[in-house]
Amino acid sequence: MKRAPEDLMVRLCRQYINGPGDCMTWSGTQNGCGYGVLSIGSRTDRTARNVKAHRLSASLWKGFKLESTLFVCHRCDNPLCINPDHLFIGTNADNCADCKVKGRFAIGVKNGANKLTPDQVSSIRMACRNGAVQAETARRFGVHKQTITNIVRRRQWKHVA
Repeated sequence: MKRAPEDLMVRLCRQYINGPGDCMTWSGTQNGCGYGVLSIGSRTDRTARNVKAHRLSASLWKGFKLESTLFVCHRCDNPLCINPDHLFIGTNADNCADCKVKGRFAIGVKNGANKLTPDQVSSIRMACRNGAVQAETARRFGVHKQTITNIVRRRQWKHVA
């Protein structure tokens, strides 16, 4: 039997505690990325699935469609918050822009996959300006040739002069 929306509202509201500020912090199950999740639908009619708690909150109080490919972003930066006043709907680009504005975007040495330092990036740009072959420069620094191309064309490491 499919649950009524009011039933989901009650379930959602039962699973939060007051958090920092006026966050409504999810106290139920979390996924591996630190977001609250709960199961909706029915196993009987094979509609059961897990949804993120903040997306369900946006669905119930903001009219957000759960099937949407849009993001439900947190103004409070608390992934467990389900307070509809803290949530906004946006694209991936909106989410990334919000992340950058708040200083949470991992660029340069903050990026865990990074292999270079700002000094090395400056050296790469200077070497290529002076005629160094990008493939050889890539081997020298232990990165892919496309990485060198992206650095030289300022697609990567834009923040390094």
